[in-house]
Amino acid sequence: MKWGSWCLGNQAVARKANCRRSCANLTESDKKTDWFSCHPNHRYGRIHGTTHRTPQKGEYPSGRIGTPVARRLLPLKCVFLSREDGISATSLPQSTWAIPDPMPTYSSVAIIGVGLIGGSIGLALRQRQLAGEVVGIGRSEESLRHAEARGAVHRITTDLSAGVAEAEIVVVCSPVPRIVSHILATAAACPANTLITDVGSTKAEIIAAVEAVARNQRSEASQRQKESHPTWTRPGGDPDMGQDGPTFVGSHPLAGDHRTGVGHARADLFEDRTVVVTPTNATPPGSVERARLFWHALGARVCTLGPDEHDRLVAATSHVPHLVAAAVVASTPLESLPLTATGWRDVTRIAAGDPSLWEAIIATNRQNILDALCRVEWSLAEFRDAIVAGDHQRLAQLLTEAKQIRENARE
Repeated sequence: MKWGSWCLGNQAVARKANCRRSCANLTESDKKTDWFSCHPNHRYGRIHGTTHRTPQKGEYPSGRIGTPVARRLLPLKCVFLSREDGISATSLPQSTWAIPDPMPTYSSVAIIGVGLIGGSIGLALRQRQLAGEVVGIGRSEESLRHAEARGAVHRITTDLSAGVAEAEIVVVCSPVPRIVSHILATAAACPANTLITDVGSTKAEIIAAVEAVARNQRSEASQRQKESHPTWTRPGGDPDMGQDGPTFVGSHPLAGDHRTGVGHARADLFEDRTVVVTPTNATPPGSVERARLFWHALGARVCTLGPDEHDRLVAATSHVPHLVAAAVVASTPLESLPLTATGWRDVTRIAAGDPSLWEAIIATNRQNILDALCRVEWSLAEFRDAIVAGDHQRLAQLLTEAKQIRENARE
């Protein structure tokens, strides 16, 4: 094998010099049998290979070995990209991703709201050297200074327009009720080629509101063009979305913590975590790909879903679990609290999240959450009926089914 000899068990790892080698130089044997990651001293090596076998127990590197790219390689399905295969990165299945080669770099990235998520984006961008400048934007100078001291951003400002004036990417990390207004304010002040994305936990209402503004702008622009006849260009100060102006693509990183604030931000928060990108029929395909590449560069797995489908699914996997955790806490007698142990703490950890944040999330996904709560209530009723009837076989069956689903869930 022509790859370097630096190995962990039977995991073949390319030397730094070979990481940027073109796919055309791979042998047929390489394509069929090898797994590849980059050398730990080489930050952005490309993964090569066809669909690889799943590593067996004991084949994973122990501890935090190598770069984020190397650490997250093993559990993933990779696709060999070459002219002969006739495959492009955009034709990959939604559940599959490949690391771009070379990794994207940005002259300036602006982050609106430098808390847990925004701070982690900034730390990841700086650690991976993906941005020439990271600008932190917020309302509180004290919070922004904390973010700057932590190294999450290069510079800070409370002036949104000034902060996004030169941004290539703007990530809106505001609380859900303020996301739309911040997107529109950004669109009015940023360069015409800027990609705007967000990290909101619900998508349908946010995207519908932004696209409604974009439609109105296009309609007004068309009317002005008919009246005046000259070629219409973007008027200064108008938040023109997607028509010779900045574009918005919704995103939701499924990563976080029940704790808030930049003090808990981590550069590795998105490594091997799922980020959902939520385009609509009105979203330019090139902008979708830019959003996917941005999150890939931070170490995430990226999939695409429509906004409505996203909200329906996360109601069951994120929003209702929070309500259930809160309900367990609320129903626990005070005299029982000294007896709480690992089980109670595991189930209720997320109930410690910010109530105002969660109230806003729930308000924007009301019907999907109600539907998911009905399914939880039905499931609890089945457990209750089995207990009341003394039906031990049925109770064991319900517990076994739940155990199997949990064990098959991806961590």
